[in-house]
Amino acid sequence: MNILRFIFNTISVFIAALAGNWFGEQVHSWATGEPAREMNIVHTNKEGETMIAINPRLSNFIPALLASLFARPHWLWAFFGGVFASVILGNRYEKEFSKILTGEE
Repeated sequence: MNILRFIFNTISVFIAALAGNWFGEQVHSWATGEPAREMNIVHTNKEGETMIAINPRLSNFIPALLASLFARPHWLWAFFGGVFASVILGNRYEKEFSKILTGEE
């Protein structure tokens, strides 16, 4: 029974973190006027093949997962961690990281 509870809690934390990131991104978009980033569920690669994959913004997803370690209920902390990370950070770190990878200045 404890294994089922662990699996359920883990899945609920991941879903709450994704929902928090999405909601925080909507608030960030509303506050700054920048267009909201998409959370891809369906992805088309360069060859034109369609793949199903959840593509969260990891710079905001990891803080949400870390926030879930604070207290119970873990899913609630993951949700608020995702909201705060998306509102405060936006996609600033991802832009810098992509510039480093592509060599742009």
